[in-house]
Amino acid sequence: MLINLLRYRQRADVPGQRLTGRQAYQRYARAIAPMLMAVGARPIWRGKGRFVLIGPAGEHWDEILLVAYPSRDAFDRLLNLPGFQAHADLRAAALEDSRLIAASALQRISRLTWLLYRLGTRLRGRGLPPSAA
Repeated sequence: MLINLLRYRQRADVPGQRLTGRQAYQRYARAIAPMLMAVGARPIWRGKGRFVLIGPAGEHWDEILLVAYPSRDAFDRLLNLPGFQAHADLRAAALEDSRLIAASALQRISRLTWLLYRLGTRLRGRGLPPSAA
C-alpha cells in the first residue's frame, strides 16, 4: 500500500500549457492507469485533505490517495515500465509538495471487529470488569 499526500501547484510547471496543478495531476493519473493495472495495482481510496491534526503548523494536503500494490516488486516494475518516467515528469510539474509513504497491513480490521471493540470500551466505561466485556 502506498499513501500519497498531494499538494498541488496553483499553476503546473508545464511549458506551453496553462494547467492547474490538479489538472496536470489528473493527466498523469489517466496516463499511468493502464500501467498500474499492468502490474496489478489499483487506487482504492481518494479523499480531500481537510486539515492536519498533528503535524507542523500550516501543513496541509490537497488530496490523499491510497494505492494498493500486490507487492513491493510490483511497484518496482511500475517504475521500470517503458514510458513511466516521461509521465513522472508531469507528476512533478503538478505538485508543489508530496509524500509517498509505503505501508503494509499489520491487521485487517473488519466492521464486526470494530463494533465489538466499541462495545467493549463502552461496557468497561460503565464499570464492568474487562472479563465481562
